[in-house]
Amino acid sequence: MKRYLILLSLCFFLACILQTKRKIKEAERYIKKGEYRSAILILENLEERNSKVNYLLGVSYLNVNQFEPAHKYFTKSVNVDSTYADSIIKIYSDLTGGYLKMRMDDMAAHTFERMLEIKDNYDIGENFYLLGDYYYDHKKLLKAKEYYIKGLESVSSGKSSKDAKIKVVKSLLELGELTESLEWCEKFLEEETTEDLLWHKGEIAYKLAEKKYKEKNYGESLVYASKVIEAGSPIHLLDDANFLLGEINFSLKNYIKAKKFYRNVLKLNPYRRGMLVSEAKRRLKQIKSIEGK
Repeated sequence: MKRYLILLSLCFFLACILQTKRKIKEAERYIKKGEYRSAILILENLEERNSKVNYLLGVSYLNVNQFEPAHKYFTKSVNVDSTYADSIIKIYSDLTGGYLKMRMDDMAAHTFERMLEIKDNYDIGENFYLLGDYYYDHKKLLKAKEYYIKGLESVSSGKSSKDAKIKVVKSLLELGELTESLEWCEKFLEEETTEDLLWHKGEIAYKLAEKKYKEKNYGESLVYASKVIEAGSPIHLLDDANFLLGEINFSLKNYIKAKKFYRNVLKLNPYRRGMLVSEAKRRLKQIKSIEGK
């Protein structure tokens, strides 16, 4: 009796497997004919869903423009069997190609992200820049920075890479991450010197120099102000940076160095006009008075 029950159970199990295989083949025939809703109806009613069933459900839902359930089933498929990843990537790649031709960048960006969710180490090359631009335009700056960096790791030359470098720096600047922004700027300058990067280096360094000076952290303020002079840009901040270096050295009682920077302010303003010029002259008189005592 026991053997009979085991045999009966085995037969039932095999029958279920055969039934599932027949249903899958039937669904595949519907997919080939483009009758995706009929395929969905069959596949959704299967009790046992292996990676192939989930993959076919993903294909079917994608072709009736139901992207979220499609991605859900694609993800389930690769979680069970990673060999489906390349086929899914190919489907998504074809889809993004169509979106880009139609200039539907938002849809392309979303689909590229889906690709990376299927295979997180997949290299989409210059399309990382597209994702960076998408998030940059939507003010999701940390996400933008992440994709720009991935783009630079994949494709490190060309106009897109130059734009990405500036946007990494600007993203961090807008987020208030001045130190990190300057670090990336200097890293990029080691790879290639451009006027834009030099301009941003000077701008960020000056902001940091002012901040540290207000905190009476004269050592760090001096380092950052010197970076503005080193960058030689922006031109409109060179006299400010020299004046600040004068103030730092004045505060530290390094009067010889202070005089040099105050005189630089006067040299950079040959017409000797403006508040900064007046302040530099006043400080030079003060130093003269101190040294005369």
